Amino acid sequence: MNRARPIENRGKVAGYMVFCAASSLLLPNLRCDLDHTRSLKNWFPGSLRKPMNPTQQVKVHSTPESAGRLAPVGVNFADPIIKEFYFKIRDVYGTDKQFPYHNFDGHVLSVVAIANGIADRVEAGGTPVNRRVLILAALGHDALFGMDPAFCNCENSEQVAARYTRGVLEKLGLAQTEIDAVVHAIEATNYFVQPLTVEARILRAADLSSLAGPYEFFKRNTEALFAENLARGGSQQFSGFTDGSLRYLALYMADLISLTPNSTDSDGRSVWHTAAMRNIGELFREVFPTAPIQLRTGEAFEKREPSNAALQLVIELVNESELSQKESRLTKEAAFCSKDIIMKIPGTGSAIPLPDRFCDIISVVGVTIDEVPELARVCNPAGTILVRWNFSESLSEVVAAFKRFELNVVGGTTDEEGSVILFSRRNEPTNH
Repeated sequence: MNRARPIENRGKVAGYMVFCAASSLLLPNLRCDLDHTRSLKNWFPGSLRKPMNPTQQVKVHSTPESAGRLAPVGVNFADPIIKEFYFKIRDVYGTDKQFPYHNFDGHVLSVVAIANGIADRVEAGGTPVNRRVLILAALGHDALFGMDPAFCNCENSEQVAARYTRGVLEKLGLAQTEIDAVVHAIEATNYFVQPLTVEARILRAADLSSLAGPYEFFKRNTEALFAENLARGGSQQFSGFTDGSLRYLALYMADLISLTPNSTDSDGRSVWHTAAMRNIGELFREVFPTAPIQLRTGEAFEKREPSNAALQLVIELVNESELSQKESRLTKEAAFCSKDIIMKIPGTGSAIPLPDRFCDIISVVGVTIDEVPELARVCNPAGTILVRWNFSESLSEVVAAFKRFELNVVGGTTDEEGSVILFSRRNEPTNH
């Protein structure tokens, strides 16, 4: 997945322009055969790796703990299509020096290994998985990364990879139905394509899995993406890159890819979203230390504590019916022009997939007693909860429920829309 795409400034690096222009001439339809691949090597920025022995093991960096450990690729070389595709497709990926993140031995083989693990659990639950389709798609999902999509009449890097993979697989004689399934899975690693098959959903989950890993691993990947971004003429500041990257990740956070019962914890929270938001929040606080994190539930209203921050990270809960309604490309792209970084995540007021003490400000329209414990859990010790009262519960009962979590009424206002009550663990009143 090309997470650096929103802040990419294509065409500024002369070497890439030569590579892309030459590639578009060599591969007008991105139909690959051996001669095309050999020709492509002459135009790829830098030298490609030496051929690998088919039985050689490689380092699979799926987690920090497994980084550097020799592990099987997770590719079934007993399948002749997979074996031949493996050696053809790996030669159109750059080295880890050219692409610190989007390289074959690191990212791609990690995705293969993780996808296999997810498929094991999915099949154990009784859902069949076409492993050939899954592994071919995982191997090809970032093929030709670094090529400007415009040079081959594609809209994004996922389409480039999908079209190139289709050409290779047609040459290898794979059945058309399986080729179409592979192409769909690759294209669906882009947010604007809905994954319709179990293989496509597994691949998207595997491609995004590193977002929920240990923070040190998440940050190292972010720094690797920043290095790629610099080489492609993007933002020169890590803060600007982080802002754009988090806005891009926001496109994926509203998705709920529930493949196994283990995707939620005992309280009904999405495990992946909770872990991913932990990393996103920690990076946000590290890069923008004065900017607040706000949670909005219900019909969001703008009242919040005064802040000198240039932006804030805003989390909005969405229900499952809203998840199925993809927002338009125009609406999503407009998010990059907004002041705040707005992330929509699946959840309810009683099951919020956020880490403990995550939010500085919580703004809710109405509240039930059952929702109070979860709101108290995600509110940090110095945070404030603003409740626009809708009289759904007895006010005295809700106040008593908040007090049980050491959240006291510290202020409030009344306007034409009703009353706003402020709860905080701070003892001093707050002026609003």
